[in-house]
Amino acid sequence: MQHPRLSRRLRTTLSLTFTLVSSLLVSAAAHAQTWKITRSTWTEADEVDYSKFVMAIGQAREQNLCSTTVECIKKAPGNFLRTPDDANLNFLVDCADLPYALRAYFAMKKGLPFSYSAAVEAVPSPDGRPLPVKDIRYSSYGNRITRRVDLKGGPYSFNSTARDIMNTISSAMFRVHPEYDSDQRPSDFYSVDIRRADESDPRGIRPGTIIYDPNGHVAVIYKVGRSGRLFFIDAHPDNSLTRGSYGMKFTRSRPHAGAGFKNFRPLSVQAGRVVLSKNRDINDFSTVQYFGTHPADSWSKGRFIYQGQELEYYDYVRAIMAGGNVTINPITEIGEMTESLCLDTKDRVKAVQDSVAAGFHRKSHIARLPYNIYGTSGDWEEYSTPSRDARLKTSFKELHDDAQRWLKMHREGSSRIVYSGTDLKGDMLKSFNKGVSRCKLSYKNSAGSSVSFTLTDVIDKLWSMSFSPYHCPELRWGGIGGVASQCNDPDKLYWHKALQKLRNQIERTYERRMDFTARELLEGPGRDLGVAVPPVVDIRRALD
Repeated sequence: MQHPRLSRRLRTTLSLTFTLVSSLLVSAAAHAQTWKITRSTWTEADEVDYSKFVMAIGQAREQNLCSTTVECIKKAPGNFLRTPDDANLNFLVDCADLPYALRAYFAMKKGLPFSYSAAVEAVPSPDGRPLPVKDIRYSSYGNRITRRVDLKGGPYSFNSTARDIMNTISSAMFRVHPEYDSDQRPSDFYSVDIRRADESDPRGIRPGTIIYDPNGHVAVIYKVGRSGRLFFIDAHPDNSLTRGSYGMKFTRSRPHAGAGFKNFRPLSVQAGRVVLSKNRDINDFSTVQYFGTHPADSWSKGRFIYQGQELEYYDYVRAIMAGGNVTINPITEIGEMTESLCLDTKDRVKAVQDSVAAGFHRKSHIARLPYNIYGTSGDWEEYSTPSRDARLKTSFKELHDDAQRWLKMHREGSSRIVYSGTDLKGDMLKSFNKGVSRCKLSYKNSAGSSVSFTLTDVIDKLWSMSFSPYHCPELRWGGIGGVASQCNDPDKLYWHKALQKLRNQIERTYERRMDFTARELLEGPGRDLGVAVPPVVDIRRALD
């Protein structure tokens, strides 16, 4: 099956190959790194070291020492695997590639074997009917692995091998039922138990654990905070590496979609072939994240009970990762969530600026949308922001909804709420405003001037912020700071109006056809797309 991103990858790979060949003609071949398998098995000690390595990469990005995966590998102060040869690393990484890029680099440095899924096919419907699949990354009943590539000898050229892996992998490889580990082609990952790992016991969720959102996004945990908050890094089609914290923007979904927390499946070389462990042989394999601690007749009805209390799924994860602490300090939580929103918005600033720098806002708007705006390829995938914007809007909604929930719990006298003051609502608002004042934001408008704005400006303009790369930067930011005359192209303003209902929608519907014209979105077969009224996301309303 052709990879969804292959055309862009081929162009980039050809360019990189030319650059690499030219470089090798000037410099010595000794600069190239080779990957030779000298060990047969990944050990628990390797997993501990892998966690330390991933943590170092995440911390380097957290400290703004780097902005891409390869750059962070080269610059992370804590990368204890780095050698002078790393200066020659040269490959692109997007979200699905990120876990494989980090894992492959670590395996290369340690001389460990490696294996990856090279092809998948959609699982038929429960009644056995094959289903038409427009995009294998969003198949209705998940995927199964049809081909694998094993690296068990060598030497291999690491750059060349890494590019082969990155050009093969897509998020389709993550969309596998957690209990599918049969025959000779099991998935690369297993569903990990929700428990906090440490150096003495690396089983469970740890730096290096993967988070898969079935809406088509993949992230890697690099830090587990004392309060149980999970911090991740994620890569994007523009090769950038960003960071954030786990929450409702990562959708919980039915087991077929394979959503949630995953670790790489243990593997070893036995009798000359790579063998991946079965679920039954993995001591921290678990499906609790899908079915709950107390399963029901439907996965979605499973209950999560901890220390005698029933918790929402995300609260359950947080409590476990906090070492059993099921209490909530709303003031601290508001501050941390506001800081995370600030980081997400800063990442959007860069994404929009990259689109502007590429000149898309000067081009005519495409006549029709892609088949689906959330899952596509080419320029739209690289420079539009519908999925990123949906995650940002979900995070604002999570802040609003959590604030309301915590107030309700406090009114009802819940012992889970930790607060000793007399005005919880007012103190929560102060915590939010403090976070807003600390968050310095700005973007470049059509004239190239800097426009400063705040998170409250983002809330006010959230549903007007365009995800189309063909809109001017002012429209990309919903008119924050005013709209320049350069933005008054009638066709683009018409498109901005036509896309309103899609901007109002925070759910990413990958199965819907969306390749309509602006008129068809307003008056024709596309008029039922999106939602007419967006959800309430303004925390100020919750606290007013």
